[in-house]
Amino acid sequence: MCAATRRGRARKLRANTRPERTRANTHTMPKRDRGDELGRSLVQLLRHGAHEANVPIDDEGWVALDAALAHVNRRGKSFTVADVEQSVAACAKQRMALRTSPAGARQIRANQGHSMKDVHVEMKRLDAASAPEAVVHGTYRAAWATIREAGLSRMARQHVHFARDLPGESGVISGMRSSCQVLVWVDLRACIEAGMEVFESSNGVILTPGKPETRLLGSEHFARVLDVGRGL
Repeated sequence: MCAATRRGRARKLRANTRPERTRANTHTMPKRDRGDELGRSLVQLLRHGAHEANVPIDDEGWVALDAALAHVNRRGKSFTVADVEQSVAACAKQRMALRTSPAGARQIRANQGHSMKDVHVEMKRLDAASAPEAVVHGTYRAAWATIREAGLSRMARQHVHFARDLPGESGVISGMRSSCQVLVWVDLRACIEAGMEVFESSNGVILTPGKPETRLLGSEHFARVLDVGRGL
């Protein structure tokens, strides 16, 4: 992708992240959509909280749907199986998946983003031939100084997350938040040649755990960095 095309797409992202001006007599902000509330609760449980909540989860990340529903309804909510099905189908980033297990039970899992170390969702392993030449990681100005010095860290998660392109471009649906202020393009093939494992999740997110010895992806693999708001 040429530099002019990247600049144009970054300008589009910058326009989408500018806050709208508020009027003097604005209405109270609407309450969070019921489906959005359900989706956030489920993602939190499935990615990070199942063990702490004593909700059984298998090593591939699957949780019984009735157990997940019992958890999100524990404080007086009344979400149903139909609500979950609608939430999963309506999620533009396809963060979750539903299935019927071989035993006939309905199950749900997050497609990526886990911090639970014993959960390993099956993903496609990429090599230098199948990996995209460059991918983009979105972050914020407050984190950039640390990233510039130390590299990208997977933090508490299993992987650093990347998108193949900017959100909304070339069919990209997930991999970074649209509110990100700093975009870091990474030479993915160089990462693979340096010994890093690279995967692609079922919803198109590119992931790497970084170097095994450091859990980091060093800045020597950065191809380009752009501050979205400042155009630098």
